[in-house]
Amino acid sequence: MKALTPDPIDRFVGHRIQTYRLAAGMNQTELAKAAGVTFQQLQKYEKAQNRVSASRLFAIAAMLNCPVSAFFPKGIEDGLEPDLDMTSLVPLRPAWMRLDAARRRMVIDLATALAGDR
Repeated sequence: MKALTPDPIDRFVGHRIQTYRLAAGMNQTELAKAAGVTFQQLQKYEKAQNRVSASRLFAIAAMLNCPVSAFFPKGIEDGLEPDLDMTSLVPLRPAWMRLDAARRRMVIDLATALAGDR
């Protein structure tokens, strides 16, 4: 029997929930409690193992202080990969905090060079 794979849109929405949760500095337990679900259920939403109902997504957006439209950015029809915005940098924060000033400057210089600003 073929294993079911999550729909790309469900994966996209789950990634956005996780990204906004991390940007808000919330853990899964905190957001789950505020949204009225278990943290295991929130994990399943973030991993797209379960679909998020419209009413639950509305509640999650309210808890994260963002519009529901934040989970469906423009261009989703053109490609279902999560877009890279500033909230995508949240996972880098722990490593950034461990860098000394000289290495932070090197990372900034590298990003600037890659962007073609130099």
